[in-house]
Amino acid sequence: MAYLSTIRTLPPTVRQWLNDRLFLNGFRDYSSISDELKGMGYSISRSALHRWGQALRAQTDQAEIVRLTSLGNRKATP
Repeated sequence: MAYLSTIRTLPPTVRQWLNDRLFLNGFRDYSSISDELKGMGYSISRSALHRWGQALRAQTDQAEIVRLTSLGNRKATP
């Protein structure tokens, strides 16, 4: 059976809050975010948050590379 991240089980609004919070924190301070989620009634470990944050950051970095490559190709095309 495939592994299901506890974060994927969060309601979409909470998951969006989490993603926004990770960006605002610069993908740091997972303990604080875990405590905030606990205060909302969700028990998410710091390790799970770190794994989620790393994956989100990788997606963001990859999207930025594609965007910059696209801009570079437009400038090079007459």
